[in-house]
Amino acid sequence: MWFGNLVTMEWWDDLWLNESFATYMSFISMSQIPELSYFNTCWVTFQQYKYWGISADQLSTTHPICATIHRTDEAESLFDGISYGKGSSFLKQVYNVIGHETMKAGLHKYFKDFQWKNTTLPDFVGSLQWAYDQSGDKSMGADFNFTDWCDSWLKTSGVNILEPVVEYNDDFSVKTFEIKQVCDLRGQNKLRKQKLNVAFYDSDLKAHVVNDIVLSDKNALNPVDFDFKGPVKAIVINHDEHAYCKVRFDQRTLDSL
Repeated sequence: MWFGNLVTMEWWDDLWLNESFATYMSFISMSQIPELSYFNTCWVTFQQYKYWGISADQLSTTHPICATIHRTDEAESLFDGISYGKGSSFLKQVYNVIGHETMKAGLHKYFKDFQWKNTTLPDFVGSLQWAYDQSGDKSMGADFNFTDWCDSWLKTSGVNILEPVVEYNDDFSVKTFEIKQVCDLRGQNKLRKQKLNVAFYDSDLKAHVVNDIVLSDKNALNPVDFDFKGPVKAIVINHDEHAYCKVRFDQRTLDSL
């Protein structure tokens, strides 16, 4: 109960952190503990939480992960797919964006600075921001601000849709490839910066993966550089499922399924 006893959020607005962190940590523990190595499909199981969040995010009742609660009786409405599924998916993406050691350092600072105290969202995000700044990581871009990025996820609602814009050569090798990010109809939606992988599957269904592609929060179209030059049978955006999004497929990929 790190977020319920050791450090407790000040008000119900941040209930998500208690529930999301418990959900996410249960899965990352299963993936990291040697004694649980036999359970090698834990991230597949995690998908049920992620798509619980996506399903809730497409309803008229969707809300930001960090919602505004005026009275205690309103908090009951937060025990839903957004707080559990989308919140834990956000933490999974944080882990992918800043890395294991940086996230570990940020959490250590948070628990050390605020043990046996009440906190607000800026206390938690600020600790991770400190760790990110200390790391010197620029993989998200030189102008990347972790706190602003968190706000774009935690204080808005709705899910993004990612679709391939692909041009094939006559031999079905890929000539050009872009990822188009659009907004689903529900929620206070916007384009969001995301970090993900794309897999190009050859005729033997071997995956040729381009890692750590950063999508813009300003431009819908995102060109992708890739090295594989052979014929491609299928293209899968968000390979390894680090990003929180819905994914569409091009016609050639659908024909290959």
